[in-house]
Amino acid sequence: MLPTKGSFCNRIVEELGVEYDSPEFYEVFELSLKYILKSITFTKYHALLGNTVNFKKLDSSITPAGFRLKLRSNGYMLTSVKFYTMYLLASKVTREFAEDTYPAYKLFRCDARVVFNMLNKRGMKAELKRTSGFKWSKSEVTPKALATAQNQFREFLPEVQKFCTTARHKTYFICKSNNFSYSEFESELLMEALRAFYFMIPTQITPEAVLNYLRKSMSNANKNIIEKYTSDKNGRLVNEGTDASGASHFNLKVVSQSQLSVVADEDGEVQYDNIFSEDHSRMQNAHEFEFSVKQLIQRKYKSGLNDSHRQAELLSMFMGYPNKPFESFLRKKRIIRSSRCATEFLGDRSKSEYMPVLSQYFGVSERCLTLYLTKIAQDLGYVE
Repeated sequence: MLPTKGSFCNRIVEELGVEYDSPEFYEVFELSLKYILKSITFTKYHALLGNTVNFKKLDSSITPAGFRLKLRSNGYMLTSVKFYTMYLLASKVTREFAEDTYPAYKLFRCDARVVFNMLNKRGMKAELKRTSGFKWSKSEVTPKALATAQNQFREFLPEVQKFCTTARHKTYFICKSNNFSYSEFESELLMEALRAFYFMIPTQITPEAVLNYLRKSMSNANKNIIEKYTSDKNGRLVNEGTDASGASHFNLKVVSQSQLSVVADEDGEVQYDNIFSEDHSRMQNAHEFEFSVKQLIQRKYKSGLNDSHRQAELLSMFMGYPNKPFESFLRKKRIIRSSRCATEFLGDRSKSEYMPVLSQYFGVSERCLTLYLTKIAQDLGYVE
């Protein structure tokens, strides 16, 4: 008999290639349950899972860490299965009791059966109660308590969305260079917050501590996104001319996919459309790049020259920093609606659309703006 489609039993069979109801199958389920109950650390989970399943023989490229991340993103396991297991741990369990209880948690029957069989192993209930990182009473893990805990996330939603909006400015260059919409980026951070919340419930800590935990999880997710999209991805052989014998001489130049658009074209003209939208290949990571930008902005603002002030403001605008005077200008000209901001205007429009507006705002010609962009590009190391 095969496990029900969509159940965690089915996921183990399909993704890890273990036979249903085999000793390896029960071992994987037990380890996964111990992990979501915080009875074992993620490093121990990786090691024990690697000893149970031969990942090298799998057709897929999944690893113990990859399977754990999928488990962490499985809301069904983090809520229904976890709360059901806790409820059985806090009760005197018979087969009839377990059969009558699992539908209220919206569990698949095959998963409920495996949990019941696992808890019937000698010493298992005592071990889980002793080693679990959760402290709970029976009333805190009832089906009604589960529904209440899931709804509590709505209380943190305004602050979570506020953090998403703030974090968006730090990844403006990624969104623009990879054609991501802001809603896609914010949705990813929002889902990370939800996964973190599901992983920590039930909990007795204060709402402030919960919110700090969610912010930390979203901050880590934000860093992972930056690292993923700012790594060097593409090597290019560049013809540097001919040597003394007349043979072509090539050098390997490594740039990210998004940076290819800022390399000079055949006419020697530098394309500025995405010049502020991605991390430069000379920077070790996005944090160094952001630090360099802030330093450049501060240095130009401290200068007594009007041109330097304009360059600093222009750079900060393209990097996604708030600019209330520019927003007021756009609204007064009815270029954007009250619900949109200046950053979204620059992110959504092409160079041919935003350059005339910037020229009007700064009171200089488009040619002068192009010179500003060239100077900033030189300061950032994009062009010599």
